[in-house]
Amino acid sequence: MSTHKLTHFIDATPALHNLTQQVQRLMALQKTFNLLAPAPLVQFCSVASFENNVLVIYTENGSIASKLKQQLPTLLTKFKLREIEVTSIRVEVQAQPTHANHHKIKEIALSAGGIESLERLTNNLSDSPLKSALTVMLKRHTSKN
Repeated sequence: MSTHKLTHFIDATPALHNLTQQVQRLMALQKTFNLLAPAPLVQFCSVASFENNVLVIYTENGSIASKLKQQLPTLLTKFKLREIEVTSIRVEVQAQPTHANHHKIKEIALSAGGIESLERLTNNLSDSPLKSALTVMLKRHTSKN
C-alpha cells in the first residue's frame, strides 16, 4: 500500500485546497497582526477574516475593542508599510468562553483572633440574616482549621 502526503489529498480537492490557502493566509495575517498591534492587546484579539481587503478582528470584550479601535489608523499604516493591502479594519466583540473562568476565587483565612471576635459578635446578635450569614461563614472557617 502506497503512502501519500496529506497535501496530495488536499490538492486533489479544489474546495479543500482553497480552504487550506485561506487558513494559511489568516494564520499569516494573525502573525503579522501580533507583531504590529500593541502587545498588551494582542492576547485578547484574533484575526477572524480577510475579504475584499477588509480585515476583521475579534476581541474578547468591549474595552479591548475600544482600545484597538484607537489604534486602527496606526495599524493600517503599518500594514501598508509591509505591503499588505488592508484598506479597512473592522473590530468585533466575540466573547471567548475559554477565558471566562480565569479568575480564581480568593481564599481568605481568618486568624484565631478574628474567628473569636466574630463568634462573640454572632452570639450577641439577635436572629437576623446577618447572624445567619456570620454563622455560615464561621462554620466554613472553623472547619478548615
